[in-house]
Amino acid sequence: MLNIGKLHVLSLLLVLLVFPGCQGHQEHKIVTPGTSGNNPSNHIQKQLDSNLEVNAKVAAPSGIDQLNTYLVTAWKFDEEQIQLLEDLCIGESKIIQKDSFDEHHTFYRTADGREMMTDWSKMGANIHFQTPEFSPYIRQLLFNYVRPGEARYNFNHLSRLRNQDLPFMSCSQAVDEVKEKLAFLGMGEIYEEEVYGLNYHSLQAEEKLQKEKGSLTDPRDGSITLKEQWSEKDDCYYMVLHCGIDGIPIYPDDHGIVENNTVVCGTSIAVCYSLRGFEYLSIYSPYQETSVDQANLNILDVEEALSAVAKKYENIIISDPTTITDGELYYVPTLVQRSRDSYKMVPAWCFTVEKIINKNEKPYTYYDQIIIDAATGGEIL
Repeated sequence: MLNIGKLHVLSLLLVLLVFPGCQGHQEHKIVTPGTSGNNPSNHIQKQLDSNLEVNAKVAAPSGIDQLNTYLVTAWKFDEEQIQLLEDLCIGESKIIQKDSFDEHHTFYRTADGREMMTDWSKMGANIHFQTPEFSPYIRQLLFNYVRPGEARYNFNHLSRLRNQDLPFMSCSQAVDEVKEKLAFLGMGEIYEEEVYGLNYHSLQAEEKLQKEKGSLTDPRDGSITLKEQWSEKDDCYYMVLHCGIDGIPIYPDDHGIVENNTVVCGTSIAVCYSLRGFEYLSIYSPYQETSVDQANLNILDVEEALSAVAKKYENIIISDPTTITDGELYYVPTLVQRSRDSYKMVPAWCFTVEKIINKNEKPYTYYDQIIIDAATGGEIL
C-alpha cells in the first residue's frame, strides 16, 4: 500500500499546483497582486525616469498611515484541526487508504475517489484536497492557461463569470459559507480576491473550446478526458482567497533566493465549492501570529514607495521600456533566523515590473517583482 500511496501523492502534487510551492527566486515570472476583499483601488500613471514608467493599478485599504510588524510562526495543524479537515472534506466517505510517510505527511483516499494530502514543516503547512467531480474535469478547464514565466494560473478566460450568482446559492452566500467553515480551522482573517460562478453551460462550452484547440490533450499519452454531459449538479464557485492581518492581505507568492536558503513562502487559499460542499481545497503555507514586534510604525504611501523604486534604479541604465503595472500593500513574511522557528510579518508595497526586451528580433516580456518595506523604504529581496 505504501508504494501505491506514494504514486497517488506524486499524482496529486502534479495536478494541484494552483499556487507553486517554495521554489525560490525566479528570474522571469509574473506576479499579479489584485484588489483584495473590499480594498479600494486607484490608478497611477507617471514617468519615474527615462524608460521607467508607472501605469499601475494600486490597491490598499484607505486611511491607513500606521501599522505593526508581527512575529509569526509557520502554521502547524494539530490533531483537532486535522479532524476538522477530515469532517469538512471527507465527511461520511469511507477512507480506504491513509498513509503517513513520516510525522509530517499523510495521504488519504476514499472509496468514492476523494483525495487529501496534509504536510507541514518549518517551511509551512500545506493542505490539498480534491474530489473526482473536480479532477480531472473542472481542474483542466481552470488550469490550462499558464503563459511561460507566470507565477500563478491565469483566469482571464473566465472573467465574464466573475462574481456571477449560481442557482443553488448566491456568490456572497457561498463566500460566507466557505469563510465560516475555514474559520473553524483558526485561519484568522480571510478575504476573497477572485470569485467565479462556474455554471455548467459555461463549463461545457469551455470544454468544447479547449478540445477544439487541442489543449485537453494529455502530454504523457495523448489521451483526452471529456465529461461531455454537464448538468446543474456541476455548478460551482471557484475562489482565490487571501489570509490577512489587520485588514491587510498576506503576500501570496514566494520571495528570496534558493541558493542562499532565503526563500520565504507566501500564503494563499484556493477553493472550489458546490452544493455538495468542498470540491477542491488548497491551503498553502499559512502563518500563526505570536506577538507584536513593533507597534504603530509610520507607513509610506504609494508615492513614497515608488520613489524608493526610482532610487533603486537611479544608478542603473535602463535601455528597454520598463513599466510598473501593479502595486498592492501586503504583509510580507521575512526571515528572522535561519532556523525558521520564527518569521517577521512586515507591511510592504509589492510592485509588478514589466520590461519589453528584443530577443532575436522579437519582443520578449520580462516580469519581476519589487517589494518595498513600507516602514523603512528598503527593498525586501
